[in-house]
Parts: sequence; structure tokens; C-alpha cells
Amino acid sequence: MSSFALTIWTTVTYKRWLRSKICADHRDPVEKLFVPPSFADLLNKACFHRNYKDAAEILLGLWAPFHLDRLGESGMPRVIVALARHRNDDDAWACHRFDVAESAMTTWLFATGEQRLKDERTVSWWHVIRLAWPAACAKPPNEISQAVQHVILPSKEKHDVSLAAVNWFVARLSGGQLRFLR
Repeated sequence: MSSFALTIWTTVTYKRWLRSKICADHRDPVEKLFVPPSFADLLNKACFHRNYKDAAEILLGLWAPFHLDRLGESGMPRVIVALARHRNDDDAWACHRFDVAESAMTTWLFATGEQRLKDERTVSWWHVIRLAWPAACAKPPNEISQAVQHVILPSKEKHDVSLAAVNWFVARLSGGQLRFLR
């Protein structure tokens, strides 16, 4: 599936999840930011070129329209979740979870065949997160490690890797199973 189509679909899914959180009787604070595939690609390119200021503006732009800064206790996301193509490989996708409060990062890498190398650009997102929200990140970006969990799919699913990553992501949104977003 194309990155653009995934961006539209995952953004709509995220907005529905947000609406359910905001409109619920108990009005849980929303402290999770989702970065859709096209925006994650923009952030990766900005990080590769060390253009952290523009990347920080992209993150702030994703956070501001929902007025989430007014809903969260600290005005910044506690968790940032991104769905992105892994490197420039159309047959490998990654779900990244940045735990801003704990200065921790986990990547679930979906691919067929052998394990892929880490994408160091996503580790650079910590510089961007720190620029966007100066109070974020207890550790300096160069001390934050990236845990990678490989999800190897059968070769026959080579062209469905993006769908496997999205299905995995949405499964955590539905039914209260928010391990990925938690």
C-alpha cells in the first residue's frame, strides 16, 4: 500500500481514537501523538540533513491542531508513535514508539526475509523532540538507545508488509489494548 494512502487511513483512525478519548465521560488526558507515514518520512529526511528546527515545527504542527497541549498535563506528548517505511525499502516498515517521559525508544520492524539494519535517522528524532518540547527527555539524545524488535513475515507477504504494520498498530488502538501507545 502506498505511503500516502496509509497516511490518510492512519490519520483518520488516530483522529477517531482521539475523539473517543476526548469525548469519553471520564475525559482521559490525551498525551499520545501519532506521526503518520508521510510526515515520518519528512522527519527522517530533515533529520538526515540535520535540519532539526524544521522537523520540530512539523512535530509541533501535528500536536497543535488538536489542542492537545491544553488537554495534557504537561502540554507535551508523553508518547510519540510513528509509522514509517524502513529506510527506503518498500518491503520493510517500522512502528516507532518514543516514550518521552522515560527517554526510551522501541522500534518494531516488519519485513520479509532476513533482519534489517537499524535506521539511525529515527534515533535523531530525540534532537527534534527536545527542540519542540525543551522539558522533554531526561537523558541527552546521544545516551538514548533504540530497542528493535524484528517481526519477520513470510516471503509471500512481501507486498503486504505495510498492511501488517498497520494492522498491528490498529490492533493496539482497538479494544483498549494500547501496549504500543501506552
